[in-house]
Amino acid sequence: MAQSSAHLRLLIELGEHSEALVVEHYLGAGTDAYHVNVLAQATLAPGARLRHVKLLTEGPAAIHIGDFRVRVGRDARFESHALAAGGGLVRQDIDVKLDEAGGECSLRGLYTAGTSEHVDFHTRIEHIAPHCRSEETYKGLIGGTGRAVFNGRVHVHPGADKTDSAMTCANLLLSNRAEVDAKPELEIYADDVKCSHGATVGQLDEAQVFYLRSRGIAEAAARELLMTAFARDALGDLDVRLQDAVAALIDARLPQL
Repeated sequence: MAQSSAHLRLLIELGEHSEALVVEHYLGAGTDAYHVNVLAQATLAPGARLRHVKLLTEGPAAIHIGDFRVRVGRDARFESHALAAGGGLVRQDIDVKLDEAGGECSLRGLYTAGTSEHVDFHTRIEHIAPHCRSEETYKGLIGGTGRAVFNGRVHVHPGADKTDSAMTCANLLLSNRAEVDAKPELEIYADDVKCSHGATVGQLDEAQVFYLRSRGIAEAAARELLMTAFARDALGDLDVRLQDAVAALIDARLPQL
């Protein structure tokens, strides 16, 4: 794919009370520059359940732009798991509309960036109907001169009473030159709601590193062990059929940060 572009569209339509697991994996080998542009759209009929997994292990000079738009019907559920583990420039947008009562969505992800890499996650959840729930948890590991951006927005429309929404974003900076910008947002126009949001940025706990070293573990191994625990927790409820494969991708990525 040297100096090439790929423009893809994925369309998913689930009927009433149907269920699907969809896995996308974008893999780039070598150092050639290329561009991947993906538009995905999903519509969930009443009672449907969609579990979507997106894995990004692009090459170091690759540009990957992804846009996923989802409409969730009555009593339907959408679950997203995203892993960004490679790519010179990665941006992923996720736009979810909960426009019928009883709809739910869960967004979880892990993004990583090493030297000269930039990763950018933007999520937007529109609570349009009452009695809907949303939850999102994202974690970031940024090393070298890498940069990451997380912007999560929850919009509760007028009349969307009994909304239940929670958003968290946690980041670890692995070097003094790494950078992350985290911006969780709530925009609420209904009164009877339960909403929370928060973001943290920190470094590895040196006390934990010291404890592991006191048990005979080398410093580099101790740090990687803590990073592994942090990273795997972000995708903790992943489908059991994919857990080993995703864990292997995470383990291969950590030494590059």
